Amino acid sequence: MQRYHAAYGVDPEIYASVYHDAANVLANAMMQATEMTGPAIRDAIAKTKDFRGVITTYTASPTGDMVHSGLITRNESLHPVVVKRVSDQPE
Repeated sequence: MQRYHAAYGVDPEIYASVYHDAANVLANAMMQATEMTGPAIRDAIAKTKDFRGVITTYTASPTGDMVHSGLITRNESLHPVVVKRVSDQPE
């Protein structure tokens, strides 16, 4: 959070990490795609496996899901505090 604040002059809003990860998943898929077309990029996204993001690691499932874990948080003085990590994968 300190690096974000130093770069942009404000604290990150709650979904900043998700937007950051989405942009990086897309950029990675564009580098892996056979050509710069929608279908080729879509196919490259569908092949995403073990892509490490800020909050989680992304792997595309056969149904197109990318996130297989999440955080349960509570708000303390306008800041999220992690209570528990949940996952559909065995740990």
